[in-house]
Order: sequence, then C-alpha cells, then structure tokens
Amino acid sequence: MNASSTKPTSSTASRRGPDSSDRAQAQIFAAMLTAEIDAVSALVDEAELLAHKARRVGQGTARLWHNEEARSQRKMLYELHRQLDALHTRFPDVAG
Repeated sequence: MNASSTKPTSSTASRRGPDSSDRAQAQIFAAMLTAEIDAVSALVDEAELLAHKARRVGQGTARLWHNEEARSQRKMLYELHRQLDALHTRFPDVAG
C-alpha cells in the first residue's frame, strides 16, 4: 500500500514561502528579541553612566570595569540586532 502522499515536500513548501505558523512563531521571536534589545540597551546605558561617574571621582579600576561591561553588553546588543535583521529578511511582514 504505497499511496502517494498529498503532503507537500519540503522543497515545494519552501518555494511557496513560510506558512502562517512560521510567521506566528517569527512574530513571537521578534517580540522577544525586541524586549531583549530594550533590556540590553538599558544595561549599556547604565554601564556607561557608571563608568563616567567612576572617572569623575577618580576610580580608575571601577571605570575600566564598567567600560568593559558596556563593551560586552554592546557586543550582545549588536548580535541581537543582527538576529532581528535576519528575521526581518526572512519574514518582511513581521513587526518587531
């Protein structure tokens, strides 16, 4: 009993584009990425502010630590933006 399947193959599905469940999942992921971008942006701002304050009061070690923290968080921020851009490339109609 080798009945042919009416289910589309993966190559057929990919030619049609993403289905609605893929779009729904992408929308949720975009919202999560956007929230994470907002949170990490706040961490960058806070670390930069603390580094500035440490420099102003002559705390060189603290300034270096906060500058490194800001750099590290900024690196994460760039990666989150890269992921969101890639998601928008794949799903242009997804907000976020």
